[in-house]
Amino acid sequence: MSKTRLFQSSIDRFFVGDEHDRYKKARFTDSLLSDSRTVIQAYGEYESIGSGVYVSRCRKELAENMHGVACVAQCENREMQIECVHGRCSTGMLCGNQRFQLGQSVALSLEKSSDKGIMLIVDDFISEGNFVVQYTGEVLTEAEYVQRRKDLCGTRHYYGIRLSQSHVVDAAYKGSMARFANHSCSPNCAMEKWEVGGETCLGLFARSPIARGEEITFNYASHNAETSTRKCVCGARNCKGVIPS
Repeated sequence: MSKTRLFQSSIDRFFVGDEHDRYKKARFTDSLLSDSRTVIQAYGEYESIGSGVYVSRCRKELAENMHGVACVAQCENREMQIECVHGRCSTGMLCGNQRFQLGQSVALSLEKSSDKGIMLIVDDFISEGNFVVQYTGEVLTEAEYVQRRKDLCGTRHYYGIRLSQSHVVDAAYKGSMARFANHSCSPNCAMEKWEVGGETCLGLFARSPIARGEEITFNYASHNAETSTRKCVCGARNCKGVIPS
């Protein structure tokens, strides 16, 4: 014998005036207080939705900045260093929290220095807090990176940045211009970890305003995957003399 299946059906179309609100209040009160509600009553006591609805969250459109860009201030995702998902943010094309996904890095170039070697230079003014460039590379396990270090033994430059306790982003063979950013004991940028589409990404962000033509630097401490130390030539007044591992 086949079973009868019940499907939820909205009866809102049959209400007139304020009958909907009065019925909605009554049906929820009755169903919560009653232990003998029928299956049909159970189906009708709620509205089926496919995702969570935030009752008290402010509309993001109200948080636009002076340039008409949203998700800059008061964005919960941004505060937690999580990018809004492209195509899913309620602010649409106004969303300013998709910089990794859209590749919104600043204009950069390389210059040669007599003491530092290659330097990463910014070609335009950067405001404090702005995204500079993503640090990309091959994501290796700890064991894979250790083996690569052995293979590259004697090489002067290493480009491993720790992504997690078990993985390293290595830009030795593949990466972005961020691989050329030198260490400084008084850096103008910081390396940050962001969640982008379910993946952890690394990016350089300006710690202070950076003028055109300045070198991009960050502190290697806690990010560098190396175990050795080298002499630091950053020239900062608080220079510690060595590049931290």
